[in-house]
Amino acid sequence: MARSRFSEERPAVTPPRAVADLAELGVGRSRLRVRTRWRRSSRGWYVPAAESITPTQRIIDCVPLLGAGMAIGGWAAAYILGADWLDGYDARTGRLLPVDILGAPHRRPVPGVRYHQTVLPSAEVMVHRRIPITFGVRTAFDGARWSADLEEAVVFVEAMLAKTYLTNDQLNAFIVRQRGATGIGRAREVFELARPGVRSGWESRLRWCYCREAGLPQPLINRPVYTRSGALLGKPDLFDPEAALATEFDGEGHRDRWQHHNDNLREELFEDHNVTVVRSDSLDFRAARDGLIQRVIAGYRRGLERHLSKDRWTLTPPGWAPSEHPES
Repeated sequence: MARSRFSEERPAVTPPRAVADLAELGVGRSRLRVRTRWRRSSRGWYVPAAESITPTQRIIDCVPLLGAGMAIGGWAAAYILGADWLDGYDARTGRLLPVDILGAPHRRPVPGVRYHQTVLPSAEVMVHRRIPITFGVRTAFDGARWSADLEEAVVFVEAMLAKTYLTNDQLNAFIVRQRGATGIGRAREVFELARPGVRSGWESRLRWCYCREAGLPQPLINRPVYTRSGALLGKPDLFDPEAALATEFDGEGHRDRWQHHNDNLREELFEDHNVTVVRSDSLDFRAARDGLIQRVIAGYRRGLERHLSKDRWTLTPPGWAPSEHPES
């Protein structure tokens, strides 16, 4: 598995220092008030000021707040575990999400932190690089319950399935033991909706629009599509074999001129083999969602009305291709 963003950012992170420790180093309160030099991470703790604050720095800022029996959870635990998409930002608004701390007694509110007084079993806590965090399955369970809405809850859990070693079987086994827990109904629904094999949070949102809002059948996820002569046409984000509809999300990397050029060639190649293509980007989700839904529905209808005799594609892999693939 590729190196996580947390691992890449960790060497550049500065742990907070207590006011008393800084005073011993000659950094008094008057110097700490200079905001261009120092930033208060929490009450009585400071770090050197920086132009930008990484998700990892935000997480480390909260470590001094942890007492006995407490652990970091939610997106921050997921990020530490390798779920890079869960970076503490609301992808649709750009707003910062709070860092969740579990097992907290009555605590004074802290900006950027959300305390949970729930009792945290020790079996659901692990220590990663000296940071107590919730285990992967507990992290996914909490993410399913705490996310802003059902769509983002699915994004959260699918990120855990894609970027950690968590499996659907582990999710299902865990939730059986959580009878009576707050939000278990929503978590159960999210676990049923979540699929492995997703490559980005935006793909999860795209499938949500496709199935839940456009009302279309569950598509295949990142399934290879071939020519009948055995060449790889591509691995569309979503593919409906009945309608021969490939629905794609273009991330930031697709803004590169060469990538955009290659995307156009790939789309033409799909269409030359009688596959309908619908493409989307983040703007569709933030400002043109209704339009995206209508385009997907229209593409599906066009696909159903195509001349089947012109189909020149297949899902059957040639002899050189691996037989395993992500399923929907």
